[in-house]
Amino acid sequence: MLRILQWNMGGSPHARPPKPHPNAPGCAGALTEWLLEYEPAIVALQEVTDELLALVKMAPYEIQRGPLGFAVLVRRQLYQTVKNYDLRQRVQVVQLDGVSRALASLIVFNVHLPVLHKDEDDRRDGNYLFARDIVREVVDAPTREGIIVGDFNLPPYDAFIVGRAGLAANRDLAHARASRSTAEPAFYNASWTIFGGAAGAAGTYYRASVPHGPWQVPDQLLLSPRLLEGRQFQVQVLTRLTRLPGYKVCTSGGRPSKQHTSDHLPVLLTIH
Repeated sequence: MLRILQWNMGGSPHARPPKPHPNAPGCAGALTEWLLEYEPAIVALQEVTDELLALVKMAPYEIQRGPLGFAVLVRRQLYQTVKNYDLRQRVQVVQLDGVSRALASLIVFNVHLPVLHKDEDDRRDGNYLFARDIVREVVDAPTREGIIVGDFNLPPYDAFIVGRAGLAANRDLAHARASRSTAEPAFYNASWTIFGGAAGAAGTYYRASVPHGPWQVPDQLLLSPRLLEGRQFQVQVLTRLTRLPGYKVCTSGGRPSKQHTSDHLPVLLTIH
């Protein structure tokens, strides 16, 4: 079994002067609870600060820090880190080897793409630079299975994510398998299962001013289709805490809130 947790923790690592998280104990406590409850092998974090990491109890995990605001937690009993580096300060890359032969070697991309104050076309053109770099890294590591996880600041159906010129990640696993080649990798986007609320919430981010609906799914997990061959998987949006009396993940209306933990909800992928 392989579990991967994705979460934008809602810190403000780039703020000047430094801006404390409105509820650092609640946010860090929530991550601690989920680490204990689900024991994910890999945890991709964005908008994380030293303040938050210092409060998280994560003895079984090795911290791999990326560019400012990025971190990947790796469960030591399952994986060991081979290499950790970044691409253009917006993508952290961690290469992992399993401690046993039963675990696939991985190349994990922890992504937080920018929200640019430009028109949509300019924004997409800028993101294609990241896609080109990611695809090149995957092609150059043919013995490793690719996982692209993070806050894309785009919906799963955006041309940058589904298009062949971008990340070539879609919701059809069979198509992803058929489209994959050594020169042009294709990915399966597991986050499509979030739509409709079947995963626990209708999205991972709530913005009331969006015309086509307030619930968004910027937090996504894109996988090499080989990781899912012959396996079942489940995607969960985590909305509850059971071990922290007095702390909540969402408001009374079911929306994520920084006053509780973060303005993003975490996503947990379990591959059986």
